[in-house]
Amino acid sequence: MRNELAVVGIIVSFAVGFGIGMMLNGSGEYKGKTSPFSKFIGTWRAVEYNETINGSAEYTWCFYKNYSLYLHIDFYNSSGGRDNLTVWYIFEVYDDQIKLITKDNPSVHRYLGYEFSDNDKQLTLMSPTGKPLTLHKIE
Repeated sequence: MRNELAVVGIIVSFAVGFGIGMMLNGSGEYKGKTSPFSKFIGTWRAVEYNETINGSAEYTWCFYKNYSLYLHIDFYNSSGGRDNLTVWYIFEVYDDQIKLITKDNPSVHRYLGYEFSDNDKQLTLMSPTGKPLTLHKIE
C-alpha cells in the first residue's frame, strides 16, 4: 500500500510539474534567452509577387498568446481581380520549427521552419518544399 501511494505521489508530482511547465511555456527565460514563443506574438505582414496568380499576395499573420494564429491572404491578379483566404490555426513552437494545426480540422497540420533576424523584427518561414516567406513585424 505504501509503495502504491509513493507511485501515485510521483505521478501526481510529474503531472502537476508538466502542467505548470506547459502554462509557463512562452514566458520568461528559454535556455538563457527570450523564449521563441514570445518572439512570434504580434502581427506580421509580407507582400510578394505570386507567379501562380500572375499578381501579388499580401499576407497578414497574427500570433496570439493563447496559441491561436490568424492568417489572412489577399490575392491581387494583374487583370484587377481580387480574392482572399482566411484560416485560423493553433500553433506550437519548437526549437527550429512551428507546427500549424487547423482549428476546423485538428488532424490537418504542417510544420514550418523559422528564423528571426533584424532584432526579431523580421521572421522568415520555410516550408519543406516551398520558397521562404519573409514577414515583417508591425506590432
